[in-house]
Amino acid sequence: MKDRNYIIFGFLFLLFFSSSAFFSVIAQKGFSFRQKSKLDWYDFNSRPRSRYNTIALSTTLLHYDWEADIDKQGKITFEYDVNAYFIQSSSWVKPKYKTAHLLKHEQLHFDITELHARMLRKYLANYDFSGHQDILRKFKDSYYKSQHIEAKNQSLYDISFAKASRDIKIYWNKYTTAIGKDLDQFYNTIEVMRKTMQKEYDVETKHSVDKDAQRRWNRYIALALREYEDFK
Repeated sequence: MKDRNYIIFGFLFLLFFSSSAFFSVIAQKGFSFRQKSKLDWYDFNSRPRSRYNTIALSTTLLHYDWEADIDKQGKITFEYDVNAYFIQSSSWVKPKYKTAHLLKHEQLHFDITELHARMLRKYLANYDFSGHQDILRKFKDSYYKSQHIEAKNQSLYDISFAKASRDIKIYWNKYTTAIGKDLDQFYNTIEVMRKTMQKEYDVETKHSVDKDAQRRWNRYIALALREYEDFK
């Protein structure tokens, strides 16, 4: 019995342990806000695009990852990771425009993505993982049955155990899929907000040309980041 239970929960852990290949790609081409929060011109590694009217481009990304695990006692645990990334290989500046003022403008693009990363962290920190009780109840029932199988012989036991194991995997899959949909929906909402703010920022500051607007945005984002200080 112990060996069989170990196989069930070992399989579930491996099946739903989240390791994103996307993260390793980003790590090779850029860095997270947590790794380095202040930009310098050495971070802009791509070749300037002559066909663009803009004089610099900052490529930032918001990425999140999460995983669910279950131990042999049936206790479910969740972990998540959220990061704002600056992608060096896709960011560039035309050499003659490398000024402190323009760098500050580009810095705020990174800060805006970090702001939305903190907003997403706050949501995940308060997300109720006990939702979807109908699916969760079926999962727990299957788990209980796998622990309390009564059979007249080994053959009947094996059949009952196989069914319970199959049900465990089915309902666990449904449960984590339901949670994933919740999280993806909010992530997509945050992404729309982030991209909208990035565009508004460039329009209002005229890509750093309007210095008064730039100062207003500097203050606004600094205050917003402080508001979410607990989720940095």
